[in-house]
Amino acid sequence: MRILRLRIKDYRGVADRTLDFDPAGVTVVEGPNESGKSSLAEAIDLLFEHPDSSRKQAVLQTKPVDRDAGPEIEAEITAGPYHFVYRKRFIRKPETILEVKSPRKEHATGREAHDRVRAILAETVDGDLWKALRVNQGDLLGRVPVGKIASLGNALDRAAGKETAGEREQTLFEAVVAEYRRYFTESGLENKELRASAERIAELEDLVAKTSADLKTMQQDVDRSEAIAIAIPELKRVSAEAGELAVRREAERLEVDKREAEVQRLELAEQNARMAETAAVQHAADRESLVRKVEEVQQQRRRLEAEAATEQPALVDAKARCEAATGSLATGEAAVGEAEAALALRERDFEYQRARLDLEQLRERRARIEEARQRAASAREFLDRTRITDEIVRRIRECHLDLEKAQALLDAGGPRLRVTALSPFAAEIDGVPESLEEHQVLERTVPGQTVLRIPGTAEIVVSAGTSVENLLAARDKAGRAQEEALGRAGVRDMEAAERENERRRESERVAEASEVSVRVDLRDLTLDAMTEKIISLAWAEDYPAQRPASPPLMPDLDSAEVARREAKETLGRTQADRDCAREEVLAAEKRGNHLASRLQEKTLELRLSALSEKQATAELAATREQKPDDDLATALNLARERARTSATSLQEARAALKSANPELVRQLASNAKKAEQAAAQRLRAAEDELRDVAARLELQGERGLFDALEDAQSRLEHARRDHRSLTARAAAARLLFVSFRDARDASRRAYQAPLRDKIVSLGRFVFDETFGVELDEDLAIGTRTLQGVTLPFDSLSVGAQEQLSLIARLACALLVSQDDGVP
Repeated sequence: MRILRLRIKDYRGVADRTLDFDPAGVTVVEGPNESGKSSLAEAIDLLFEHPDSSRKQAVLQTKPVDRDAGPEIEAEITAGPYHFVYRKRFIRKPETILEVKSPRKEHATGREAHDRVRAILAETVDGDLWKALRVNQGDLLGRVPVGKIASLGNALDRAAGKETAGEREQTLFEAVVAEYRRYFTESGLENKELRASAERIAELEDLVAKTSADLKTMQQDVDRSEAIAIAIPELKRVSAEAGELAVRREAERLEVDKREAEVQRLELAEQNARMAETAAVQHAADRESLVRKVEEVQQQRRRLEAEAATEQPALVDAKARCEAATGSLATGEAAVGEAEAALALRERDFEYQRARLDLEQLRERRARIEEARQRAASAREFLDRTRITDEIVRRIRECHLDLEKAQALLDAGGPRLRVTALSPFAAEIDGVPESLEEHQVLERTVPGQTVLRIPGTAEIVVSAGTSVENLLAARDKAGRAQEEALGRAGVRDMEAAERENERRRESERVAEASEVSVRVDLRDLTLDAMTEKIISLAWAEDYPAQRPASPPLMPDLDSAEVARREAKETLGRTQADRDCAREEVLAAEKRGNHLASRLQEKTLELRLSALSEKQATAELAATREQKPDDDLATALNLARERARTSATSLQEARAALKSANPELVRQLASNAKKAEQAAAQRLRAAEDELRDVAARLELQGERGLFDALEDAQSRLEHARRDHRSLTARAAAARLLFVSFRDARDASRRAYQAPLRDKIVSLGRFVFDETFGVELDEDLAIGTRTLQGVTLPFDSLSVGAQEQLSLIARLACALLVSQDDGVP
């Protein structure tokens, strides 16, 4: 396909543009950015792919924004034997027109024209190759996906010197692949049909095996039924004999139980006799302990009476010492109180002196602040009122200097009038009377015209002429500028302006200095906080009148500090004396309390000892009255005799029980019982099994196992024949696929060389003679070699990848024949 001419109208920012392409070779379209180059490629896609009625975003975006018009695209194209002109207008008044010039003339419009062009392109253009070789600005270029494009494969076959079947070869290979896919997956595993056939055989084999097993089990049940019927009479005889033996062994076990019960009774009697013996021994020991207790409490009472008699004199002496120390403490407390009062007064004196100084300083600072604020207010009032600034004064100076310069130029360049009086006379100059004495000289500059009139004698007119007019005009202009500047400043002349400006500067300095003074005097306070602090210190003014007259008030802060320090020292000494007295009181109280406590404890212990003696004596008398000492001894001897008799009887009973061997008797009884139960259980199990076997035989006979086995074996044989046929077809399909694929891959490897040679020949124009590439199985560039260094395609820079991608596309286009080609 060749595009000979392309015209776009009302397309985005393009009003109307036509491009004619060379019918051979390559046409390069050059232009600045945003001139519509990318719109050309986009227009070709819209012309071929979208009908004129399309409302897709890609179509709507091509409408111009500055006018109400529908975008138009027209192309003149040759494709195979066809030569046609194709035009479309979108969005507004859409239309499609096709004019085929050869091989025979055709005209079509609307959807018919759109479908006819699509058919021509499908007939003459390899669509896959067209898409693979297209590159639009902004696309990310990668390797060219041309490995599966039929037209390129045919071209490469021809370039490699091989005959090809074209589309027929591709179709045959596709049919081989389709047949292979019937039996195998893409990875070569068996597919569902083969797996299902194998699974069917496995299921039937399991069914045959199960049916055979069921038939074998039925025969085993017949044999088992006969064996059980023979064994049941013998099992009944064994069960009866085991029952008789169990009865005899149970009688022997009961006799042993009676002997054990007798031993247990004698053990209990022997235990009671020992407990009675223990109680008699305890009663005798309690009586002896009670006698010792009476003797001990009597000795304790006598000892406590002696100790209490020695404690009383020491307690009296301790009380006397405590009273003396208490008097000393009272004297010390009074002295401390006087010293604390004196210190408190000296503390208040010190605080008064410090508050007095702070009050004087704060009042001085506040007075300075108020004075500075008044100065600042006066300065700001003048600054708010004045209109003068340094810039205005500078302007007035400039205007004054310009006026002086203009006046000087006028004086130097204009005529002058000089009159010398030879005798006294009166005259008028420009209407102003003038009187001149003899020899008096009158000299004037003539700016424009001056009239000298001597009444009754002459009138003289002096004119400056045109040469002075410019100087006069400059002088007047400078004068007006000066008057205007003075008027804006509100002053009479330049000297007044300078005085006013100097006053303004002084006011600014005063305002700034006042603000600094206020900040220095305020420091970390505000004026309100300072006032509140002055009010809080006002008490110092009334303090001297309210203070006691004695001791006298110190005259200044330093003497007040010395007096306060001396009061503190006096208080420390009195407190130390008081603390010593308090310690003496505490020591005396502690000793007195200790002695009193000891005496109280001795008295209490004496009372308790007397009470204990009384209770112990009464308890001893009561117990002897209840049971004399001789009766306790007799009861103890009797209990010991009974304990010995019980122990002898228990030993004889235990010997008789041991000779009967109770453990063996119980074990034999238990074994006989278990043997009886086991024989009965075996009999019941045999009878139950006989019933179960009979039921299974009856059920299996109804199922027809022989017929089921023959049917399953027949179905298994048919399935095996079908599976052998299926696997044979699958093996043939695999062999055919592998053979075709290997031959196709060998062919591809053979015709990689023409494409690689074409890419290398084009690449050496861009790089140098060391350039080389290697292609992968999909005919895409796998590696690039340059200056002896080989790198994978993906490791190259983006720019190098784009260059190789464009070179590969050009090589593909050059290899494809005229009939199979694309632009």
